[in-house]
Amino acid sequence: MTLVLATVAWTAWARGLRPGLAAANPTATAGGATGPGQAAALAALHDLATENPGVDFGVAVVDHRSGRTYQYRAQDRFYTASIVKVEILSELLVQLRQEGRQLSAEQQELATAMIEHSDNDAATSLWSTIGRDHGLAAADAMFRLTNTVPSAESWGSTTTTAGDQVAMLDAIADPAGPLGADNQAVLRLMAGVADDQTWGVSAAAHSGETVELKNGWVSRHSDGGAWTINSIGRITGPNTDLTIAVLSNGHATYRAGVTLVERVATLTRTSIEAA
Repeated sequence: MTLVLATVAWTAWARGLRPGLAAANPTATAGGATGPGQAAALAALHDLATENPGVDFGVAVVDHRSGRTYQYRAQDRFYTASIVKVEILSELLVQLRQEGRQLSAEQQELATAMIEHSDNDAATSLWSTIGRDHGLAAADAMFRLTNTVPSAESWGSTTTTAGDQVAMLDAIADPAGPLGADNQAVLRLMAGVADDQTWGVSAAAHSGETVELKNGWVSRHSDGGAWTINSIGRITGPNTDLTIAVLSNGHATYRAGVTLVERVATLTRTSIEAA
């Protein structure tokens, strides 16, 4: 059962959304019992919105230890930027398996560059290999992503939601999921991203825990130069199994967006631990 923790519709946030991006879920919800930690975290999220006018963000978290799901505007749609590269690689692996093939040496090199270094040329090459937007549409169906819309113009203009992103990551991580044993290729690359790209979801990790993530960032001319900053990933450890997605747009600078995304990720973890 999902329990509404905050029924305030922070409609002021919707005013900053870009054309084609909908404010579908302007409330905060969490599965399981309420607690002072959750209330404090939601109050802090509200404060972040107040402190950052014109910035929009959505977050979804699945705690696989407790079974709780936490969502805040998790059905609002944002541009993916480079987080869609995880979906590109996943679809490529499935297509190759269906054809009885494995990644070629060149494809392995491109996949590594695309995920670990967020190389855009590598992503464009593999996006073309899978069939561009048609390939991503097939991946959406495979992962049952009901709110993700591929773009025919560019992979980074795909739109998605925090809710869809945690669903995709959970399907990838599941050994019985659509990727099967190929999931290790994706998770291994996500665990090895370049040092300058280890921000975002990782801010919520504790010492000794493993982080697998992919970030996305872009300054869009159509948004007046404002930044889209996204982070998706998993945090695992002896007592931890979390899937987190934080999507956002409207930031004046890249650094401001990274800072906010990390604050949101940390606040959601605080909420889980206080439940």
